[in-house]
Amino acid sequence: MVWNDSLAQIPGLPLDQTVLLPEAQICLEMAGDDHRTLIDTALQGNRLLAVSLRRSMIEQGLPLTASMSTIGCLGEIIGYNLSPSGPWEVVIKGLSRIRIEREVTRIPFSRLNVTIISAPQYLNDCVGIRRDARLLRILIEGYIRFVPDRERELRKMIPLDLSASVVADLAAAYLISSISVRQRILEAIDVKHRLGLVNAALAGIISLAGSLRGGRYDTPPEPGLN
Repeated sequence: MVWNDSLAQIPGLPLDQTVLLPEAQICLEMAGDDHRTLIDTALQGNRLLAVSLRRSMIEQGLPLTASMSTIGCLGEIIGYNLSPSGPWEVVIKGLSRIRIEREVTRIPFSRLNVTIISAPQYLNDCVGIRRDARLLRILIEGYIRFVPDRERELRKMIPLDLSASVVADLAAAYLISSISVRQRILEAIDVKHRLGLVNAALAGIISLAGSLRGGRYDTPPEPGLN
């Protein structure tokens, strides 16, 4: 799919307990006439949604842009089940980070003007990026050791041969449960900063898992990391 740097009047979908990250997928149950109208409109158009985390404290009557995090994710509906009698199920895939610029209209649902956020470009031989990328893959392997029954599933969900930026986003989406940490990772435009956040979160999860099992887990060393 091809799009410009700026997109106008994209249906806005604020979520309370879910953060969509680029390349990751989420499955949602949508109930209520407003949500059905939003999804139906998106399906009749380009299937794009501006997905963002709703802030915890919302004053009644504020425009949607005041209640949503300003950094969200452009999502595409890639699957759906429109039940005539129950909630609609939709599968949304994250495409790119976006900045929510303004709300154009609120009737019958919010439409937003958004800007695609491009990550800063680094040289291929950037030592810091390569080091953090290697550590990320080591930590993911360490995580998988604690859940051997999910190894095949996780390796399919998080292919380690993708770019470090994509692997970081997928690891955040599927391995990190904290909504606030996921949102911080989504807002980390700088790739090196993003890798640092994901690595720190995974290291903490692995350390806690090791402690709960009565043992200590040390990340295996790799030449060139120190």
